[in-house]
Order: sequence, then structure tokens, then C-alpha cells
Amino acid sequence: MSLKRTMSDPSSVPQTVERKIHLNVGGTRYITTDSTLLQCPESMLAAMFSGRFPVPTDAEGAVFIDRDGSRFRHVLNWLRSGTVPSFDSVWRYEEVLEEASYYALQDLETLILEKIEALQEEQARQQKEQEEIKQKLSQQQQYQVMVVGKNGQPATPNTVASAMRAMQENGGMENGMATGMVSPNGRSIAMTGTAHSPLNFADDGMDF
Repeated sequence: MSLKRTMSDPSSVPQTVERKIHLNVGGTRYITTDSTLLQCPESMLAAMFSGRFPVPTDAEGAVFIDRDGSRFRHVLNWLRSGTVPSFDSVWRYEEVLEEASYYALQDLETLILEKIEALQEEQARQQKEQEEIKQKLSQQQQYQVMVVGKNGQPATPNTVASAMRAMQENGGMENGMATGMVSPNGRSIAMTGTAHSPLNFADDGMDF
């Protein structure tokens, strides 16, 4: 017995035609399809557009939903492509979470809650880093040190450089550094750092 392979006539295959849906969500208009709105069978949207219940329409025939229209775009984008919005503020996520809860989109709710948790952890980490930096800065002290050149003359750049090295090496400065240029009279520079011992160069009259 031989089997003969035949091609089906395309015209004989039932075609599923997506129905275009016009929405008016709180005054904001959207156009989508019934297959998009039926993505989640247990959702409120699936129930609304299942054909089992009458739905309110506006004067132009669009289905009216009395919700925030700007928030609904995040719901619709997720239904269309699974896209979850990204924000840098928790309250923005909470707005979408409220809509996901209203439309009974449990999977979207879960994803938004995960986003909120991740953002809160990142914000806590950044805040901790900022507090550590502030604490470190508060422990530092600033010193004004007089640098005198030979014979009481204004210090030359080489003299200032030598003084800075001496202060960092011998003055007990941790992470000591110059924070500004030499003063107009050529005799002082600013130093910052944590001092292990007092700096007395200003009174020593040292001549480098």
C-alpha cells in the first residue's frame, strides 16, 4: 500500500482573525487586539474581552476603562512583549504595581515587586557608601602650614615641594595631600589628612 502525500488547500484551513480593539483608558486612547488582551486568562482584561460580559463604550465605540491612561501603557507593553519598565524611583514602580493588581495580572505583580526590591537594595547600598564617605571626610582635618624660604624670603616652588614631602613623611599625615596652591605671600599651603601627631611646621621656622 502506498501513501500519497497531498498538500492542503490553504482556503480550506480555518484562519484565526485577530479582532482590533479600541480602548479609552481614562481619556487616553489605545488600539490593540483581542489576542493581546486575552494573554492572561485569569486577568480582569481577559474576562472583559471574553465576550461573556457587556463592556462600556464611549461615544466613538471604544471600550472605556476608568483608570489612569498613562499607567496603562506599561500594562499593555507587558501584555504585548513581556517588557517590564525600568525606573529609578520606587513610587513609579508602585504605580504600575497598583495597575497590575487592579487588572489581576499576577505575573506582572511579581516582576514589579522584584524590581522594587532590587532598587531598594541598590539605594541602600549607595546610601551606605555616601555615609562612609561623609564619615571619612569628617575625620579629616585641615592644616595651614607656614613654609619659609632661606633668609626669611618667600618659599620657592622647590622649597614648597620639599616641605610637602617632609610633612607627609614626618608629620604623621595619613593620605596627606596639598589641597591648594601656595598663598600669595608664598609662605603657606593647605594640607588635609588625618594627623597621628600634631603638625608644628608653622612654628618651627624651618628653612628647607
